[in-house]
Amino acid sequence: MTQPISLKLSIFTSDAHFPDVSLFDKRITHLDITGCKFITDISVPFFKALSNLQQIDISGAGISLCGALSLVENENLKVLFMDKIIIARVNHAKEKSK
Repeated sequence: MTQPISLKLSIFTSDAHFPDVSLFDKRITHLDITGCKFITDISVPFFKALSNLQQIDISGAGISLCGALSLVENENLKVLFMDKIIIARVNHAKEKSK
């Protein structure tokens, strides 16, 4: 089994750093782009391609609310932090089976 990876990007990172989705490591489970104002909605498709991504913090990044809601489409994403907003996916299937 491969080891999960957590990644915190520099505040100087921009959309230009993501020219090719294939450069992403699919093992990334946690991504922190806090304060990366130059990462915008343009990068959202690249983040959505991270199939193992479970948690992302986009607080202070240049991603809009529409971009954030688009990120939530990733079924594996459990928590998204955006400034003072936290979007969390809750699995109710376990509760219903009781």
